[in-house]
Amino acid sequence: MQGTRKADVVIHVAYVREPNFDPADHTAVDAMLATLEGSGAPIVYSSGTPVYGDTGNQVVDETAPHNPPPFLIGRVEGERKIAQAKEKDIRGIVIRPSLVYGRSGGSIAMLIEGLCCKKEEEKKLRMDSPCGLV
Repeated sequence: MQGTRKADVVIHVAYVREPNFDPADHTAVDAMLATLEGSGAPIVYSSGTPVYGDTGNQVVDETAPHNPPPFLIGRVEGERKIAQAKEKDIRGIVIRPSLVYGRSGGSIAMLIEGLCCKKEEEKKLRMDSPCGLV
């Protein structure tokens, strides 16, 4: 965590692929916050729009209440810790990239595209999908 203290900004986008990633995420967030305490440095925490749950056709923004599926409850806790970081003289920022955005199908389509495309040049992010995804 030495590098964390020296960084101009810390961006946490890690995700542990296991049924319950909460312990690993909370340990990482707690360690980063402890290291940054008193520094005034910014920390960016990447969460996601699924913390709102199924919103149907309703448009939501950052003021909407959280309604995460059970496997994402820990993300809400991570967001809370980052939001409270100002009490430790840390500038906390939470971003929630959406899963579906635009014609490319969002991050899910990009993940699938990355898995199915074999040629390196086809793995570049672009609007038209070489794998035939819409």
